Amino acid sequence: MIYKVTIFIVRILLILLNGFSKVMGRENLPVDTGYVIVAPHRSWLDPVLIAIAVYPKSLVLMAKQELFKPKPFGWFIRQLGAFPVNREKPGPSAIKHPVTQIKEHQKALVIFPTGTRYSNEMKGGAVTIARMAKAP
Repeated sequence: MIYKVTIFIVRILLILLNGFSKVMGRENLPVDTGYVIVAPHRSWLDPVLIAIAVYPKSLVLMAKQELFKPKPFGWFIRQLGAFPVNREKPGPSAIKHPVTQIKEHQKALVIFPTGTRYSNEMKGGAVTIARMAKAP
């Protein structure tokens, strides 16, 4: 419920501030299965815009664990589908959780392979998750 309301509010705000946007290629996204979206991370708006572009598909978002420290914000982003990942020492849950969400709940995983907005160094994980989930 929070996910749908948040998408609606943010979509209205973006329309008011920036006008209507055009999403190209939406027809190429699978409808009846989960999938992995691999994208560059250049702005804090990236996950928001992706969520709006693929709506009504629900997302699973990998997020650095520091974002969950302020408890109210941590609770809120968990409601939106984010889960914490320790970027220094990612545990098995960094792979298991998204695989489960893709396979069993048919959600879309958004993963930024650079891990941060300020890097061009690619990290592994996206292909591993897609293979384990047998997802495009």
